[in-house]
Parts: sequence; structure tokens; C-alpha cells
Amino acid sequence: IAEGEVLQLTETNNLNLTYENYMKIIHGKTAVLFAAACETGAILAEADRDQIAAMKNYGNFLGISFQLVDDYLDYTGSSKKMGKNIGDDFHNGKITHPLIKTLEQCSNDEKLFFKRTITQQIQTQTDLQKALNIMSKYNSLESTKNSAIFWAKKAKDSLKILPANEVRQALINLADYTVSRTL
Repeated sequence: IAEGEVLQLTETNNLNLTYENYMKIIHGKTAVLFAAACETGAILAEADRDQIAAMKNYGNFLGISFQLVDDYLDYTGSSKKMGKNIGDDFHNGKITHPLIKTLEQCSNDEKLFFKRTITQQIQTQTDLQKALNIMSKYNSLESTKNSAIFWAKKAKDSLKILPANEVRQALINLADYTVSRTL
């Protein structure tokens, strides 16, 4: 977890962060925590080896989905519901899924805007709204939401090895709830 956080700190303000390195960050800072919690629960429940592996996978995929939702909500959520300000990632120069997907498609002028606001940290009061408009233009937030849904589905698919009961259903519901926060 510490390695994921440190990697994220080293990549702050770096518009050249690759999608692969972004995935390493969210895997390290969020997914491994979820995976460890789920795996530990399975071990304590004396599940068999395959079920333990399934729970570890579930936690890993759920953690990725959770972090993608968090990245999405940073640009679209409600400050009151989230307990933090909208646009904190933007204002702090954190490169997350929505920005990566935007940078893959945007024009040179738009890249210069992000260089000023993210790399150089020169921001005006209207820059967050401009960033949101650019992200909307390239459907980057929708892409982030769809990625979260994809990883939540992988999490649920990991559970197929478990017996069909209220515990498995609760885990499925948790994955569904995770992505429902984007609606």
C-alpha cells in the first residue's frame, strides 16, 4: 500500500503517466488492501484453497473498481456526500483515469491547458469547469464509469466458485453498490 502511495506521489503532476502505471498505482494503494481483507476473511473462515484465491481475486477487482469510482466521483460527485471537495485530484495535480483518457485524445491546445493547470499548477477559478468540459467532450468520465463497471463484473465473476448463499449475494451486492455510486 505504501509503495502504491509513493508511486502516486512520484507521478503527481506528470501528464505522461501511462495507463499501465496508473493501474499499478491503484492496484498498490487500493486493490491490495481489498484483496488482503477478502483473502484473510476466507482463511479465517477455513475456506479451501480455490475459495481463498477467489476471494483474493474478488477483493483485488473490487478495489480497482472502487478506486475508479473514486476517481470518477472526484469530478462528478457531491461534496456533501463525499466529504471532500469536487476537483481535489485536479487541484492537487493527481493524474487519474479520467485525465489519462482525456490526454489520450485531446488537442495540442487542450494539452497545453493541462500542462498549465496540472504540471505547472497555475490554476484559475474557472479551470476545473474547463477541465470538466474537455473531459465531457472526450467521454472520459463515462469511460471511467464503464471501467469501474467492468472491474466490478470481474469481481462478481470471481465468486462463481463459492456456494450460492446469502454471503455470496452480499458480496455481489457490495460490488453492485460500489458502481451504483456513479449513477
